[in-house]
Amino acid sequence: MPIIGILDPIRALGKEYVIVTCSMLVGASGAVTSVTGRGFSSALPSGETPGGIVKEATAGQYTVTLPGRGSVQAIIPLGAPVIEHATDVLHITVISKALSSRALTFQCWDADTPAATNPTSGAVLHFAFLVKNSNELA
Repeated sequence: MPIIGILDPIRALGKEYVIVTCSMLVGASGAVTSVTGRGFSSALPSGETPGGIVKEATAGQYTVTLPGRGSVQAIIPLGAPVIEHATDVLHITVISKALSSRALTFQCWDADTPAATNPTSGAVLHFAFLVKNSNELA
């Protein structure tokens, strides 16, 4: 089991640091079929925005918005995302961050060619992020 599977979905690490985890199930053409993780698939207190993952127009490109409210000072991916699928071998890179909206955009690349590519239908991607100055998420 990947290390992401043993972390609480949102774990406070003191006043200013929080670990946020989520998983994304991929459908046809790279579509986001479902997203799970505390704050992604559950109700939040009034005034807080749920997290989500949106498929962008570019092949293999997604934007993750973290749950909570307000801006954060840093979003740091904790290791490479874990991909559960028998045939997918992808490299995933973060291509942009928007701290004011708690969002980051990542790109999936085919491991054998330098081409942007969608994960295979049925693949599950697991993510973990360290978020600074985000005690509003806890």
